[in-house]
Amino acid sequence: MVDGDVGGSARLRSDPALANGEVPNPMRLAFYDTVAQAAYSSTSGATQALGGTEATVVRIADAFGAIVAQKARDTNEGRYRSSLRGEHPTHIVALRDPVVAVELARVHPHSSIYLWLHDLHLPGMDRAKKLAQSARAIRLSGIVIVAVSDFHAEQICSVLLESCDPPIPRVVRIYNPVVIPSLPAAKVDPYKLVFFSSPHKGLDYAVDVFRYLRIRQPQLKLYVGNPGYFASAPINQRGIKFLGSIPREEALAHTAEALCTFAPNYIYPETFGLVLAESNAVGTPVLAHDVGAALEIVGDRSQFVPVPFSRRAVDALERRFPSTRMGLERAYGALGGFSLYSSRIKEWTTGARPAVQADPRFRLENVLQDWRAVLSDRVSGG
Repeated sequence: MVDGDVGGSARLRSDPALANGEVPNPMRLAFYDTVAQAAYSSTSGATQALGGTEATVVRIADAFGAIVAQKARDTNEGRYRSSLRGEHPTHIVALRDPVVAVELARVHPHSSIYLWLHDLHLPGMDRAKKLAQSARAIRLSGIVIVAVSDFHAEQICSVLLESCDPPIPRVVRIYNPVVIPSLPAAKVDPYKLVFFSSPHKGLDYAVDVFRYLRIRQPQLKLYVGNPGYFASAPINQRGIKFLGSIPREEALAHTAEALCTFAPNYIYPETFGLVLAESNAVGTPVLAHDVGAALEIVGDRSQFVPVPFSRRAVDALERRFPSTRMGLERAYGALGGFSLYSSRIKEWTTGARPAVQADPRFRLENVLQDWRAVLSDRVSGG
């Protein structure tokens, strides 16, 4: 049962327009987030770290003047509510949970329901299994699934194709918006690298590589921040400044000063990669791998290096003998395993740093246009 909506069908019948089967005008849009671990709102990003999904919800919801109901919220804050109780939205976007989306379709039979997925759905993952188990109900309920990249949409379609007979539920791709606040003019520090992704997206590996880079270029510094999805212990290593969870504007200011966003993540594919898109938007290149949606979002191969084949062999040894990880990484670095990174960093510190800028695909007005098209399509019966 969707939290806070027991008896929702009875309340819907009290709305004359809904009782007559009409679509009320204007559209009343609501987002329903049962996954976020802490409440958030329009003001959250100015005072605390805010994850990419939550930041994206805020931008879209605020632009539409939409309600955002959150299971983690105890008290209401304007349009940011603890539930949908008393609301009669014409359109509801469920965040990340297919079971919740199906339940919303049952409780709000006159509303158009969308399932906005942001996470990986690789084979064997619990969330992929959950989506597969809900696929038939999603299709029967007419729920539209929203993915955040072409890579993400293909991944979702693969899960659906393996779990239900055709036709599969409708899947659309709408990119996340990139909105950059006004920042003070920044002078680039050619020896400053930044890592502001969640730690599960390759932080341990980035630290290992940085240790090697600093042997070659002792001037290098790595600033590490955490958006707050997962806790991470402070890093006690020379050259690394651990910032913890900091407000987004502060993180962007650091990024604008950096030689690059150092994102050697081949471990956990991005479904969008907001950190990468924001980095380019403030004029800072990324050093990354073509994994997940990363190249789709950045669109510039000069900001990528290949994952060496030898890396897989080292990973296999570390999985089998985890106590040897530190020694294996040092040996791998000594044998040149990290040379691709060091050579690229050396090039960029000596004048070959690529010029980058904001991608128009991610402008808020363009993303809102895509949302309007999908939402209006449901109103017209599409």
